[in-house]
Amino acid sequence: MAYIGSADVPSILATLKAEKTNFSVIATHPLPPGGRDYSRLRNEQLEELPDHLRSPLPLILLGDLNVTPWSYYFRR
Repeated sequence: MAYIGSADVPSILATLKAEKTNFSVIATHPLPPGGRDYSRLRNEQLEELPDHLRSPLPLILLGDLNVTPWSYYFRR
């Protein structure tokens, strides 16, 4: 388990062992952007997320990121 950002919302970071290869999994669910504080906390988590995505293994990112594909924070 890890905390990405300061929202105190846990994320799961795991390495799964498959028959032919291992892979990394990150499951996360930032807060919904309901108001200034939640939006700031969501954006902070999305900004810090790439730091956790660097892995020498194939990576699966799971979660409801509470963002649209057109969002500035999603595109970054």
